[in-house]
Amino acid sequence: MEISLFAGLAGLFILLAVLVFTLLARRRQAKRRPPAGKTADKALEPEPGETDRLLHSYFKGLSYVLSNDTDRAVAEFIKVAQVNSATSEIYLALGQLFRKTGEIERAIRIHRNLLLRSSLPANIRLQTIFEIGLDYKQAGLIDRARQTFEELLDEAPTFVEALTELGSIYELCREWDKAIEVQKKLAALGDHESEHVLAHLTTEMAKEYELAGDWQRALKLYRRAIEIDPGCIDAWLHLGDLQLQQGQTTEAVAAWERGFAINPDLASLTVSRLAALPADQARASQEKFFQTNLQAYGGNVNFIAAYINFLIDEGKYAEAAGRIKEMLVRRPDCAALFQLTGRLVHVAAGHPECRDLLPLFFSRFQPVDKPYQCGNCGCYLEEVVWKCPKCAHWDTVAPR
Repeated sequence: MEISLFAGLAGLFILLAVLVFTLLARRRQAKRRPPAGKTADKALEPEPGETDRLLHSYFKGLSYVLSNDTDRAVAEFIKVAQVNSATSEIYLALGQLFRKTGEIERAIRIHRNLLLRSSLPANIRLQTIFEIGLDYKQAGLIDRARQTFEELLDEAPTFVEALTELGSIYELCREWDKAIEVQKKLAALGDHESEHVLAHLTTEMAKEYELAGDWQRALKLYRRAIEIDPGCIDAWLHLGDLQLQQGQTTEAVAAWERGFAINPDLASLTVSRLAALPADQARASQEKFFQTNLQAYGGNVNFIAAYINFLIDEGKYAEAAGRIKEMLVRRPDCAALFQLTGRLVHVAAGHPECRDLLPLFFSRFQPVDKPYQCGNCGCYLEEVVWKCPKCAHWDTVAPR
């Protein structure tokens, strides 16, 4: 928040600087010309003494920015903007600042008042409508934000930012068919991430049909998502889940393993599914999975964490303890270590293999609050999600 706010103030500072120096230049030109010959643009011509007041507020606002006093900086910059009502870009920037500081009503008022100007350039008008949509969205007025973006796109169908915001609202409302149509439009406009997102949205739609009992439609959509993006882990995992419900165990296991191969850091999502198979199949499937992949992924701490859980289930406490000790040396900040050590000590407290494990654990372990983190924005999370709730990027969350 503070970084984006500073960036907003910096942008406003530049706009105001242009206004200040334009006014100063015109004042110097006016002094060199005789009054009768004046042809200056009245929209930018300052009244006597007005430029001095403008400069005073401008530099005062700048001093507040440098001292990190945002509220006073904004107040002074408002004075500068009010000197001349033709500076639409400055009012846009002010509205954005108010939105970032949480003063949504003031942001909406500034943006709506700007729309009342009859001489507003077309591009500024469209941008102003877009800003109003953002104001409504941040205020939690989702229906009004949605209506604003829809009306804007009726007028400007290729407004990419508006399409992106409208798509996020459709996702929020779980209107997957409309969100998919938005992504198709973004893809046609050259958005290279659209196919990746489109696969996730198609998967979400498939989940809705699966919950409603329409398994055939869900199966078709999971496969469609994989056709769109073969790297969509969520689609592979849920395809396997549905195949298992239909009695296709071999196909289900193959689909889960495809998901694992895409991102081994999420090995636990595959292993937990294998462990949930009927007892006579669960052990054999897990053992085969680990034997097949241990050599290739033995250096992946998240794969090894899943393997340690399997070793504990199998009663192989000595090997499990040895693996935990290796992790404590290699990755003492691995969030899974706490659960693994606690589980092993609980079930094998009397075994000599665990005797020196706890002292090593307490001397080496570096605890973390939340076990997952977004690789794009750094947001910490309690569980795996496919779309980061903070930066809205897909497939960026992984174990720490």
